[in-house]
Amino acid sequence: VLLTRARQGMVIVVPSGDDCALLAGIERLIADKILRQKMSEAARKRMHEEFTIEKTVEEYEGIYSTALACR
Repeated sequence: VLLTRARQGMVIVVPSGDDCALLAGIERLIADKILRQKMSEAARKRMHEEFTIEKTVEEYEGIYSTALACR
């Protein structure tokens, strides 16, 4: 999923601990209004699709069921 979004220009991937790469990514966002808008729209869409109350409740139910099964 991350690589697909990266290919679509929806994420900026930087190596961990690479401050120069992080700075370059931030500068790219500052300079590219269209990219910022695309990433913002994609993030908003993902939030509404993947982080619903229903899905959160299902995940917690699964966690609690697993924990209770261990008793």
